Amino acid sequence: MANWKSFTNYFSRKGALAIISTGLIVTIAAITVPSQGKGGNPFMRVNRTLSSASVETLAPVVKLTPEQAVAKLEQKGLKVGDANQSIKEIAATNGSEAQKVILALFE
Repeated sequence: MANWKSFTNYFSRKGALAIISTGLIVTIAAITVPSQGKGGNPFMRVNRTLSSASVETLAPVVKLTPEQAVAKLEQKGLKVGDANQSIKEIAATNGSEAQKVILALFE
């Protein structure tokens, strides 16, 4: 409140209005215009890829053998049939989310 007059002065200057307007237009365009090609959230793409991978495939990434990876998940309270099961399948069997299974493997 103490700086209200100074704050409102910014909106009376043409240069400030041009900068604010340009920033607003760019922001709205970035939010509303769909990205070209295979855009989207890269984290979601990585998460989908990891979720569809088997424990056997992900084990070397976390520097474990497939057997050690299965044992690690079972220590976290997750039932795992074998190392060929995908993360999605393990999550579905345990009534969990794939992301939680991935995090348990990467801990």
